[in-house]
Amino acid sequence: MNKTILSIIVMSSFLSAPLVQAADFKAGERLNISNNFSEDSYMAGGQVRIDNSVSGDLFVVGGEVRIDSSVSEDVAVVGGDVQISGRINDDLRVVGGQITIDATIDGDLLIAGGEVTIEKDARITGDVIIAAGQVTIYAPIGGDLNIHAGQAELNSSVGGFVEIYAEDVTLDGTIIGNAKIVSKSFTYINDSSIKGDLEYWTVEREMDIDSIVAGTVFYNEDLGMSSNEKAIAAGGIAAVLIALAAALSLYKLLSALLLITILVLATKKYFPTAAKECMQYPWISMLTGVLFIVLTPIVAILFMVTLIGIPIGFAIIAMYIVVLFFAKAFAAITLAQWYALRKKKAWKSFKLIGASVLVYALISIISIVPVLGWLAASALILMGIGACARTEYAMFLKVR
Repeated sequence: MNKTILSIIVMSSFLSAPLVQAADFKAGERLNISNNFSEDSYMAGGQVRIDNSVSGDLFVVGGEVRIDSSVSEDVAVVGGDVQISGRINDDLRVVGGQITIDATIDGDLLIAGGEVTIEKDARITGDVIIAAGQVTIYAPIGGDLNIHAGQAELNSSVGGFVEIYAEDVTLDGTIIGNAKIVSKSFTYINDSSIKGDLEYWTVEREMDIDSIVAGTVFYNEDLGMSSNEKAIAAGGIAAVLIALAAALSLYKLLSALLLITILVLATKKYFPTAAKECMQYPWISMLTGVLFIVLTPIVAILFMVTLIGIPIGFAIIAMYIVVLFFAKAFAAITLAQWYALRKKKAWKSFKLIGASVLVYALISIISIVPVLGWLAASALILMGIGACARTEYAMFLKVR
């Protein structure tokens, strides 16, 4: 397995690691974080900006992410537009569309993205592994460099071994160690240098490159791009799409975790009651869920027919949208609590939260399966919604 694909797997494993209880969670459409964090931090939002230090790991998911702070341990970021400066005292892993790195990184840097730029003021002491469409590097790298890209441009020094697979490669810097370059087109600036040996392959076949290589130069015909390498060199498209798909799922899972945590901690008796409804009357609960989905908009419209009923109609629609948006989370908590009751387990809050997130993930996975999977996931969600609706109605009757 090649090093880049392995790095993506390692990155995915890191990103999908279980969230620890001793952590700070933040979520919102716009997050501007200026206070210090003394523990692991997890952020999710449309726009996320972090301007102060984090004493622990930092994990961020967002559409637009800006980090200008000091982080004492690992950082993992998933986003559309990502800009990172400041200082990272351990490894940095980034998945995104447009990625700009202007930070001091005391560990390794792993990136899967569309367009990647490492600015000249950045400093990376460890290894760098990148799979992307376009890669431009201006900053010195202390360790090894591995790139799979459509276009790769190296304008700095690299202390270790360099391996590049790309459609087009431009070298305007210094490679201290050995190098392997496989590309259709290889361009170098005259003041560039490779202190070690160079093994290469280009469509142009052998090149007059001895002047910039201190060691031996070997044109290796066997390095001609395989179909797999061509796919990766064309921009790492497959790897990036998989990573972005995983990122989207992870964003949803993280958002679900935050919501589930709030719901479980804020409601002590609600979901156990709903779970009992689900356990005693599963089919009636499912039917109630169907009726809720179908009839609620009709009821809202009927209220809106009269002038006096318009506010009530809008309130019903607002409630309906909220329920639909959080339906899977409501169902996940209800079904997790139902399992605990069936097994006669008295779960504490954090165990129920963990089980609910697992149920949420299972429903999401099941829904991917065409037709039958989607129907099964829908049935579980409708059962959960119906049980919650019956619980709400029972509570209404008690306080009426």
